[in-house]
Amino acid sequence: MERCTLCGGRLVNGRCVGCGLDNTKNDKKYHLNTHNEKSAALFHRGDCEDHLNKDNGYGDNWPWKRKKQPATAGLEHYQRRGATAAAGSFAGTDAGADTASARTSTSSASSYVPQGTARSATSGSVTVKSAAARRRELKQRSQTGTVRKKSGTGRFVKILLLIAILLFVVFPIVTQKLIEYRRSNGGTDIFGGSAIQDEGPEAIAWDQNDERYYGIALDPGVYEVGYDIPAGEYQLCCAGLSAEVCWQEADADKSDYTELMLYGLERQATYRDFWDEECPYHQYSDRIALSEGTLFVVETGLDSDGVELEGLTDPGAVRKEREPQPGLEEVQVTEGLIAGQDFPIGVYNLMLDNADDEYAYGSVSVRIDRNGKTIEAGADSVHPVFWHIPFTGGEKIRIIYQNDNGGAHLVPSF
Repeated sequence: MERCTLCGGRLVNGRCVGCGLDNTKNDKKYHLNTHNEKSAALFHRGDCEDHLNKDNGYGDNWPWKRKKQPATAGLEHYQRRGATAAAGSFAGTDAGADTASARTSTSSASSYVPQGTARSATSGSVTVKSAAARRRELKQRSQTGTVRKKSGTGRFVKILLLIAILLFVVFPIVTQKLIEYRRSNGGTDIFGGSAIQDEGPEAIAWDQNDERYYGIALDPGVYEVGYDIPAGEYQLCCAGLSAEVCWQEADADKSDYTELMLYGLERQATYRDFWDEECPYHQYSDRIALSEGTLFVVETGLDSDGVELEGLTDPGAVRKEREPQPGLEEVQVTEGLIAGQDFPIGVYNLMLDNADDEYAYGSVSVRIDRNGKTIEAGADSVHPVFWHIPFTGGEKIRIIYQNDNGGAHLVPSF
């Protein structure tokens, strides 16, 4: 007796009385737990195991791995569908449900309008929206993120370009016009007032016939009052464009020293013309008193040409002669030299190597730490010697700047 191939029930005219399966068609339609040879012939050949790791053409682009489509995907499809339904509705070819479907499609099509296109389905035709409606639509889309806002990079670049034009083109022209105006009106500023011209201390008329009269031009270097300069009362004058000097009394505190900046007439005029105000620097100094043992330093700079010192010595003051310095030799300047350890103590000049080479510009600047007071010395092709640096022992030399032609030596001063 045959039984149902699915549940094992009794068959009546080939149909199971238990589950109702028609077992007469089992061999043709149902192939439970068997290999379908027809499907194998259609889709692949050979055993299924041969196709387990075979590339199926998808690669990494499996349907469930694909990126999520944007909100506007299928937009053209809806537009075509809406346009077709609207045309059918307008022609009267459909009625009832078809008309409702066309209206729904038309409404869907009107809601999926791509950027740059405006459509209306109220009359079954395509129309262009007004400019105001278009602006409102773009504003709404920009707020919802549908339309990307323009980047501010272009505006930032334009602002930078405008600033550059003002700085490098307009500002120099305006400054030059102001300078010409002030010069043509005798120093009067642009608002009609007179510019204050404080020339500073005037030159002192020293009696050069006085036996105590003393004058000397000092190049950049260190000068000890009593040896290089006799003690007395003097006035300083800038010999070039600018000069910077400082001095420290022999019995003063380590940090107690005086600084003075002097400007020549040419530099003062440039300062006043450019800034349109009083120049704080002057060509002459007030009277200064230099006592014996004071270290007077004339510093170096790009346009420093030293100072001229003129005045009267103290009563009985004389310029003493230095004693010879036996055992001193030239020393190549390197970083970290210490006086008394790497070279003998004494008074040296900092001298630039190859100073006579007119085709090679050399420059070197060093810092010398001396008893809490820092001395900065420099030599270049314009001023190849920095004079009279005293080393008493323990001073360390630090190189601040040195170019390729900036080699230098310490040479005994006397």
